[in-house]
Amino acid sequence: MSIVISIAKRALAAGLAIAFAGTAQAAYPDKPITIIVNYPPGGALDLATRAVSANLSTQFDQPIVIENKPGASGLIGAENAARQKPDGYTFLATIDSLVTVNPLIFGQKRFNPETTLDVISLLGTFEQVLLVPKTSEIKDLSSLIAASKAKALNYSSAGAGTPGHLAMESLRLALGINMTNIPFKGNAPALNALLGKQVDTGFLALGGSTLQHIKAGKLIPLAVAGQSREPALPDTPTLSESGIEALKDFDMQFSFLLMAPKGLDKTITEKWNAAVAQAMQSAQIKTQFDNLNVHRVNGSMQEAEQWMAKYGSRIHDTIRKANIKVE
Repeated sequence: MSIVISIAKRALAAGLAIAFAGTAQAAYPDKPITIIVNYPPGGALDLATRAVSANLSTQFDQPIVIENKPGASGLIGAENAARQKPDGYTFLATIDSLVTVNPLIFGQKRFNPETTLDVISLLGTFEQVLLVPKTSEIKDLSSLIAASKAKALNYSSAGAGTPGHLAMESLRLALGINMTNIPFKGNAPALNALLGKQVDTGFLALGGSTLQHIKAGKLIPLAVAGQSREPALPDTPTLSESGIEALKDFDMQFSFLLMAPKGLDKTITEKWNAAVAQAMQSAQIKTQFDNLNVHRVNGSMQEAEQWMAKYGSRIHDTIRKANIKVE
């Protein structure tokens, strides 16, 4: 009898353990979540992340805390996130250049995102616009090409390996023209250099003050680097629409990524994919993203993988051909 009772007790204990485990898993999340943003507050990445996080907080019924940890082209915040437990309570919001660019131009001795972080989903995509000051003699792509042959041109960027730098180097390589990069410490000083005619041209992210200066007539948009025209600039053609054979397939776009410390449980990843997808359907998110000139995504892992494969290979090709390095 005692053996039977013992077996029954063990079975009951096992059943309770399974039930408890199921309840614990189903309860995720049961405490506040932190998303580290590896760039300063107020930028498009930060604002887009905060917009999505507000929606996710409602879905998860838990606070989501945003911590800005900028520096070293996003490496400081990324390293901090990678050191955390993969328990679903710490995530990283970053520009995709952390994965597609940094390991190639900075090397992997300090930090390798592929071995320390998992991509969860895209958080949005964004464009670069080719710009000149309003008083520039350059009025279109043809005159840009002609000017580059007549004199040495320079362009502003937010720094080595940033989207504007990569987009311009890709254009330079495609057209076979010479232009010199003048790197600044961020998008704002790169924009100010263009406004002040300290440089001839530049690719800048479309959003915030950049679009305001375009609408005010202080900057002239020549072309968009992506595959489709921007709704905010419907009369500005894409580079692929230029009629120039070398640019017929030109398409340089960039994205915001949601990442987690390596080894996050698949069920948590799937829960975040579904939650991001639901957030992207929100009318409020649409309005907020439209104001930032950030494009919404569907939130799936497959979408993120396809994006990284497509644009990552193009970026790698540009870095290799232009021999972009940071000493």
